Amino acid sequence: MADHPTRRTRTSAPHCPSSGPDMDEALRRARAEQPLHAFPAPLTIQRNARINTPALLRQIAERLEAYAPGDRMHEETRQAAALTWAVRRHGYADRAYEAELLVLRVAPRVELGTTRGEYAAILRRTARRLEEQR
Repeated sequence: MADHPTRRTRTSAPHCPSSGPDMDEALRRARAEQPLHAFPAPLTIQRNARINTPALLRQIAERLEAYAPGDRMHEETRQAAALTWAVRRHGYADRAYEAELLVLRVAPRVELGTTRGEYAAILRRTARRLEEQR
C-alpha cells in the first residue's frame, strides 16, 4: 500500500529537539524571574479594619432571604456567597481573598435541613455579635 503523497511520516517530520543546554538555561532563567503570587495564609490573617465582615454577612443574608428562602441551604452556597460578595465589595484583589476567608471563618457551617431563610437569620445574629465585639 502506497502512502498518500501529502501525508507526513515520522521520518519526514521536521526534527524538534526536546531539550538542550540552551533551552534548559532559558527555562531556569524564566523560572527565576517569574515570582509566584503567594496568597496570605488563612491563619495569619488578622482582623482587617478595611473589611467590614458584618456588612458582608448582612448582604449574604439579604440575598438568601430574597431568593427562595424556603429552599434547602447547602454548604456550597455558603462558600460561593462568601466569594461572590467579597469580590463584589473589594474587587479581584488580596483584600477580597481576605474578606472571603473572614466570612467563611465566622459564618457557621450549614447543617442538614436548614433553609436559606433560617440560615439568613443565623448570619444576621452572627453579624450582630461581631458588631458588639468591636
